[in-house]
Amino acid sequence: MKYKMILVDMDGTLLDDEKNISEENVEVFKHLQEKGMIIGIATGRRFSFAKPVLERYGLKAVYFSNNGNATWEMESDDLIDSTTIRKEHFLDILSMGHDMGMHPVVHANYEGYELICEFDHTYEGYNGYISKNTTRLLANQDLASLPDSLVMIMCYTGKLEQVKQLQNRIDEKYPQEIHTHITMSLTRIGPLLEVSEIEGTKWHAALKYATDRGIKPEEIIAIGDDSNDMEMIENAGLGIAMKNAIDAAKSKADLIAEFDNNRSGVARALKNVFGDDLSKI
Repeated sequence: MKYKMILVDMDGTLLDDEKNISEENVEVFKHLQEKGMIIGIATGRRFSFAKPVLERYGLKAVYFSNNGNATWEMESDDLIDSTTIRKEHFLDILSMGHDMGMHPVVHANYEGYELICEFDHTYEGYNGYISKNTTRLLANQDLASLPDSLVMIMCYTGKLEQVKQLQNRIDEKYPQEIHTHITMSLTRIGPLLEVSEIEGTKWHAALKYATDRGIKPEEIIAIGDDSNDMEMIENAGLGIAMKNAIDAAKSKADLIAEFDNNRSGVARALKNVFGDDLSKI
């Protein structure tokens, strides 16, 4: 088998719109794992939120959660690698946002908390990114006082022109140090600007993990649908964009799936790739 690892996004890709995994997707993944394939879940979700989804279906994987800023071994719950924003970068970007009346929700690993923000869920500027039911959330926190080497991602919601303006300011000042992208597929929340260190991406995390295990980039399949998947789609040995992917992601792909996330697009694309190996599923 030419490929040794499959890197797959969750929302809009592996999950349908009801946040379930189809039986066909499950069966294809289990079959490939039996043949020795590594399944990597590359998601913007937190590990504690994402892991139970796969567990419901009896699936195992390595997780590149928080957009690749945290790498977890699922069975042991071990955090085996992480990337955090340098404190001076964090403080400066925090100030940029404040100047524009914008306040982030940050992904972090702090005394059992995973999300930290300055206000509670009722703050309208979060656009519903957090709610009263959000777990492992620390609200009403002075973000500037957080310890160094703690924050993985800064997330800003708002109107598209507003988040683009902040993105442009960050990109102009830190073109080689900071990575930014705007996720457009979160219909309930709206445009979401996500900020991390330059190597804090799904692809960087997956490539480091793969390289440590003797897997080459050309032996990886990457499947996704949004802007935070574009790097892995472009650089993997085979990059697949979902039928429902944004046009920018499709432009980076070697293959565009014939079906969307609600019609087992992942499984059906992999059946086309592997042919006879999956023909009976």
